[in-house]
Amino acid sequence: MGRVLRFLEDVLTERRRLQEALRQSEERCKALEAEMQQARQAAAASVRAKAAFVANMSHEIRTPLNAILGFTEILADEGAAISHDDRVQFTATLRRNGSLLARMIDDILDLSKVDAGNLEIESLDLSLPNLVAEVSTLLGRQAQESGIDFKTGIEGLIPERITSDPIRLRQILLHVVGNAIKFTKHGSVELTLKQVKDSAGEDQIAFYVKDTGRGIAPADQMSLFQTFSPADQSTTRPIGGNGLGLALSRRLARLLGGDVTMLSSQPGQGSTFMVTVPVGRALGVPYIHQLPDHRQPPRQGARASSTLRLQGLRILLAEDAIDNQMLIQRLLAANGAKVDIANDGLEVLTKAWANDYDIILMDLQMPRLDGYDATESLRRQGYRKPIIALTAHAMKEERERALKAGVNDHLTKPISQNQLIITVAQYAQANAHRPGDSNVRTADVTPSALNASTSLS
Repeated sequence: MGRVLRFLEDVLTERRRLQEALRQSEERCKALEAEMQQARQAAAASVRAKAAFVANMSHEIRTPLNAILGFTEILADEGAAISHDDRVQFTATLRRNGSLLARMIDDILDLSKVDAGNLEIESLDLSLPNLVAEVSTLLGRQAQESGIDFKTGIEGLIPERITSDPIRLRQILLHVVGNAIKFTKHGSVELTLKQVKDSAGEDQIAFYVKDTGRGIAPADQMSLFQTFSPADQSTTRPIGGNGLGLALSRRLARLLGGDVTMLSSQPGQGSTFMVTVPVGRALGVPYIHQLPDHRQPPRQGARASSTLRLQGLRILLAEDAIDNQMLIQRLLAANGAKVDIANDGLEVLTKAWANDYDIILMDLQMPRLDGYDATESLRRQGYRKPIIALTAHAMKEERERALKAGVNDHLTKPISQNQLIITVAQYAQANAHRPGDSNVRTADVTPSALNASTSLS
């Protein structure tokens, strides 16, 4: 009898254990189902946000593209009565919209590099007055055309110089200040600099950007810095935006050791944003309490095209795109150069040895033989004249590959006429001062020796 009772107890115990295991399994299944549902909802929300972003980007790209194509068609109409003032306005519109497209592409590339962890940050001394002057020069006309005041100033004392990445900090300020100007129809935009302390007590420079624009609704403020969430995604929003600027600016600022935050915003009254970056090495740096007048006219004679900087130079342009051939040849010839065209890398190899060129401008992606292989072949054979990569490849990896192939410098399209002329003149001048035969093995002109820029925007 005792054995039977123990057996029944064991059976009941096992049954209870199995029931508890079943209950726990059911709970785990419910939890997994809930997690899967959340994941599906998050994925669906991400897809919707990305779809909205792609649709918005299509709109943001097509808008300036429409202006470019439309005004180009007007200018190409030989029968159209176009005054000089209209022609100036039309060409300025083409330039402005082309620059807008270029900045949009740069933002997309930078955002992808930040996400992949491939964006390199520099740590250099930079002048705060010069930085503000650059931002004012680039955005002051936009504010003037919008009929609003753009003011800059300092609160208290700030160091004249800080240590940071000049290019990335300027990029952040152009986005944040540019947004303020874009969304302000009446009143003013103010950029104020102040030295502050972070939560750890370290010195930082804060850039306060205050506007009297339309403000941001509370419902949109939470998603303001998300990559695929421009504030107000409706198709009827009064002012567009591609949803990249603030998201990219915050990520860049954090890479610099600072941040971008919205301090306040009231619909119909305006917004205030704050950009912070560490001061860095500030020992012995003088402090200032005011900024120079950035409204002073630019120095005359700044354009490289004011004189024939390239007079007498022979240049080989390796480029397969006919439109770019015409454009670059015209820019160089207008500055005194004689330009020959090579349509691919094989033509480069033939013409480079058959003629005494002062410099080669090398596209990297060409038919039959690309610019990388053409450059490597020339260098292996002892060609020592300067070769500058002039290409639409803007990624860091492509630049490193081009330098490894043997180019002396790497300039990216779209082309800045000023920088192109200056860079060509510098390399050609340095090469002309080198003794000996122009084509012997292994000699190179180094970009650092010339202090030349290595990229265009």
